[in-house]
Amino acid sequence: MVRIFFCLLGLYGSLAGHCQNKKLSPGKLLPKIAPAHLYNGGGKTLSVADYKGQWIILDFWNKWCGSCIEAFPKMEKLQEEFPGKIKVLLVTNDTDEALDKLFQKVKSPALPILSNDKDLTALFPHLTVPHHAWIDPAGKVRFITGGYNATATNVKNLLAGKTLRFADKEEFTDINKNIPLFLDPRLKDSINSYSFAFRDIPGLGGSTTEYFGDRKNKMNEGFRFIRQSLLDLYKVAFGYSWQNSGSEFYLRNRIQFDLAGGTKFFDYPVETDSIPAWEKRNLVCYESRWSAVKDSLGYKYLQEDLNRYFPFKVSVNNSSTDCYVLEQINEVSNAASNLLDKKYEQTDSLFRLTNYPASSLLFALNRLPLFEKIPVLGGVGMNTKINLTLSNAFYSIDRLQNELLKNGFRLKAARRVLRMLVIADK
Repeated sequence: MVRIFFCLLGLYGSLAGHCQNKKLSPGKLLPKIAPAHLYNGGGKTLSVADYKGQWIILDFWNKWCGSCIEAFPKMEKLQEEFPGKIKVLLVTNDTDEALDKLFQKVKSPALPILSNDKDLTALFPHLTVPHHAWIDPAGKVRFITGGYNATATNVKNLLAGKTLRFADKEEFTDINKNIPLFLDPRLKDSINSYSFAFRDIPGLGGSTTEYFGDRKNKMNEGFRFIRQSLLDLYKVAFGYSWQNSGSEFYLRNRIQFDLAGGTKFFDYPVETDSIPAWEKRNLVCYESRWSAVKDSLGYKYLQEDLNRYFPFKVSVNNSSTDCYVLEQINEVSNAASNLLDKKYEQTDSLFRLTNYPASSLLFALNRLPLFEKIPVLGGVGMNTKINLTLSNAFYSIDRLQNELLKNGFRLKAARRVLRMLVIADK
């Protein structure tokens, strides 16, 4: 594969040496920097001078960022919609070899990719991706923000000369993770209760969950949650699993909302303009330490703190609940052979399992919008490995039932007593 260099020259001055690697903020001019390596160039040489008079969006991403990769088509469409008006550049510090492996699995975007990056990352340091820097036609940094602001509406408004105000995505890249958060003087004003509960702190970057302590004598144990949604904290605390994905209440169909305002408080917004307000309302940071004889006490302490510091009363109740039971029937043989390779495929129109346990089907069904409010339980044989293909099955219950029957399964409506996470007003 041919490798070329993308020279950041022309519009921002000729290159006399490497950039000074000083952090840039909105209002600053992009300085002279060293040539940036271009992963995919098709044998052409490009320079910033080619985009004089255009807006440039530097889209920082990494190979492990699923949401970044999912956004590639959106960024491609944005580029196509405004040819000659904007230029989208994908920037990553991943190596060419790492990208070669990635694009064997996913489609490579039809956008310039600046790989092995150091200089641009130094100018726009960040903890989380996607991380976007918007540079105006004069070479001035206008916005440093999240990826959700990269919309056609925002670009149209900019090109029309309208004044836009994006939420700044300023992250602290020098947080000392070896000390409690409250000892950092930059964070002390964010403490809202002592033990320790914080409101959202955007500068801490992405969401993390930690369980730590002295495993030998069970002393000085605790939790640390950084920028986690309040709902995820409830799942951890009442599901007795420090990773919410391991909680029995991981999916919404095992949660009962007894709230005067319904689920509006927790629902993630559809409109991107509402995301900062949602984050401010829903994301919290929490840190605790305690001396405990066994781990379960730690979860009890966490439950008590959450009910003490936040505006909801949460408990686990045994409730008679409408549900479906996934049953395997004998009319169709779908048992898998151990000689087959495992394969899991899911698109908008196709769901296929090859040599996977039936529990994988159960898990997939529970994640569908069809079952957001009603759980699907497993019948016997959920550990049996199966081969299964469902076509256009996830749009209605009737269509799903027909496809399941073809593959030796059926959904049976039932009512069972289930443990439900109940969130109520105080």
